[in-house]
Amino acid sequence: MAKNKDDKKDNKTDDQVLQPNQSLTPEQQAIFNRASAETAEWETIREDQITDYSLSVSPLDLKQNFPEAWKKQVEKIYAFRWCERTDKRIDELTRGGSPITRWKICTRITTPFMAHYIDKMLGCVARLDQILLHRPWDRHMIERDAQTRLTEAHADSGQPERRALRSEPEHVEAYSGPEYKIGAKDEVQYEDAREGIEDLIVEE
Repeated sequence: MAKNKDDKKDNKTDDQVLQPNQSLTPEQQAIFNRASAETAEWETIREDQITDYSLSVSPLDLKQNFPEAWKKQVEKIYAFRWCERTDKRIDELTRGGSPITRWKICTRITTPFMAHYIDKMLGCVARLDQILLHRPWDRHMIERDAQTRLTEAHADSGQPERRALRSEPEHVEAYSGPEYKIGAKDEVQYEDAREGIEDLIVEE
């Protein structure tokens, strides 16, 4: 008898698990409904359905998934970028640094033209583990130009001779090689080529 009671109890528990709970939120209820409708059968795939190019489209691709944002960027009104969905990274990009370099989160207020993409739980445009940020195109270009100049300056400073010659007058000449007894491990030395001046300028 005890065994039959246990079996009946287990069956009752299983039945209760399959019953919808009145305390579920609308989103949880929707998930429950879909889970209840699942079957063990798989749909038949036709030959013309095997190649699905939609799988190659990244959910973060602006052009394919957010044409309104893509249009604003092409028209050079706004620049967009994705940001890791952590409070630390969001603060770095939206609150840190100079006001020129800061971004804003895409919300119903900041980007009303993207209101239909807003995640209802987060209040912003979110995909995967990223949220979408934007800023005016002119501010975006100010930072890009500054980064370009910094990169070029860094590349030009790679050669010690070029670095010294750029900071010294044109009459300074560089000397290196065994005939001047300057080895590879020695500091680069520069001699002023003007007549009567023979002091060595040592690169620090």
